[in-house]
Amino acid sequence: MTRKTLVICVGVLLLVVPTIVFGWTSLTTSTHAVDRLDLAPDSMRWDSSATWVFTERYLTIFSYADDNYCEVSNHLGQVQWSDTLTEDDYAFVDLPAEGAYYVRADKGISVMSGNPWEMSTQGSWFAVDERSQPISNRLLSAVSPGVGLPEYERCATIFAYYDGTHVVFRDLAEDEIIWEGDLDSADYYHWDADNAGKDRLVFSVEATYPVSAMSGFASVGMYSPAFNGTFKGRDFFTYAHYAPHEQDIQIVPWEDSVQVTVINLDDPSDTVWEIFLEDEGVSRGLTVNDNGYGPKAFYIHSDKDISVPMIHWESSSHSLGEEIRYFAIRGIDRTGTGLGTDFYVPLQRSDPGIPGNAFSKLHVVAFHDNTDVTVYRIGVEGRNDSLLWDGVLNKGEYYQHITANALYGNATYQVISSKEVAVLGSSGYEKRGSDFFPVQYWETPISVAEESVEVPKLELITSIGPQITLRYSHCPEGFHVSIFDATGRKVDEIHSASSAGLINWGEGHSSGVYFIRFTGDGFETIQKVTVLR
Repeated sequence: MTRKTLVICVGVLLLVVPTIVFGWTSLTTSTHAVDRLDLAPDSMRWDSSATWVFTERYLTIFSYADDNYCEVSNHLGQVQWSDTLTEDDYAFVDLPAEGAYYVRADKGISVMSGNPWEMSTQGSWFAVDERSQPISNRLLSAVSPGVGLPEYERCATIFAYYDGTHVVFRDLAEDEIIWEGDLDSADYYHWDADNAGKDRLVFSVEATYPVSAMSGFASVGMYSPAFNGTFKGRDFFTYAHYAPHEQDIQIVPWEDSVQVTVINLDDPSDTVWEIFLEDEGVSRGLTVNDNGYGPKAFYIHSDKDISVPMIHWESSSHSLGEEIRYFAIRGIDRTGTGLGTDFYVPLQRSDPGIPGNAFSKLHVVAFHDNTDVTVYRIGVEGRNDSLLWDGVLNKGEYYQHITANALYGNATYQVISSKEVAVLGSSGYEKRGSDFFPVQYWETPISVAEESVEVPKLELITSIGPQITLRYSHCPEGFHVSIFDATGRKVDEIHSASSAGLINWGEGHSSGVYFIRFTGDGFETIQKVTVLR
């Protein structure tokens, strides 16, 4: 365990794709494909979860409740897999082909695109809970076996954001505690799989205060969580594990004129990087495990909102001779959740000269009908946007872009849509990476019959932090909630005449636990949130 050396005020916390086969000849231009996924009608139940996931073959489902019926359907609505999982259980789903699949469950789940236990799986990821939040009291995840690559570090790292956080880190397969102890703010516990003599690991993290949990092997390939419990914010912890090649940090600014500082978490006097980012969406990268800076944990601070993806991007942006790395990475949008309408996603170029064809791909999956989608390429050296594709996707349709085998293939790809979409980036050989996909969570019964019924819906985008973000929809008579403190005293009400939208709440209220009551015709939902100052 690493001792605390930095004091931080945590009061601010918080589709079936057409098969494209290339030889080993150079791919000098990018390619595009659009296809349709005819999804079965929604048939959700109480406290149910659902998402559309693009995968090159494998899915991994983690269950957060007992008696949790889960199923995966193909583009025809045919069930490809189903099972009833227990709490802290998991399922590996081997599907017949790449494409988009519809995953649903009676209760809370998290879903990974990919197989984290494939012997050759590379990349890194931060776990998310059943509400797709990366900072939580309970997280389920895995560490890759990494067989045949002993020179690469395989690890798990748990970051604390509050003083006096008691943590239990457990091997679920063996039902044994790997580590139990207390962490203060800016402490982290680091576990090395090889030193522990572990092959593959499925683990849970339970904590008295919310923590984050990162898994790493070989290449980096992940977004780092912000203190506010999403993947967009102003303060971040992250870790660059050891590999016999460079590991990079990227900064994606969501505004113009952003100042960013990167500090060695183990030595706060060591300022690793200071950079001023002039334009929104123009990413910049730093190699962090070269020149004595790896493996290490980092604290990243910005004066405006940013996201912090970590891929092998800066290192491979200047020479075609630099081999690309292998990973899968969920795209992050302006809300910081990965399910939204405006994304910036850094990706590598393709490299079909490597035996097996190493392609970098961008997938955009629509969750609604009549979704206008525009995809731009933003160059490494500056904005200079290039329009890649502009079209309309319906629910279940997806767009695929394969980057060029040229330096301009290394770029930030912006996805703008009129309605919610999800984005997955991947790089390298097929089925080599894994990452969590955003999951929609309903606490009101969408339908217990075969017929889909739209009823008022409330989702917590951010449930912990100085600002609570609510998303509501299907409210034709407007939106209204009452908010109570821990003693049961009503402290606020929220009204909106709109049928759908986002609302931020928390300003002017002291730190503590609050309950948001959302009522409608025949139903009542109560959500617990925590305001931190």
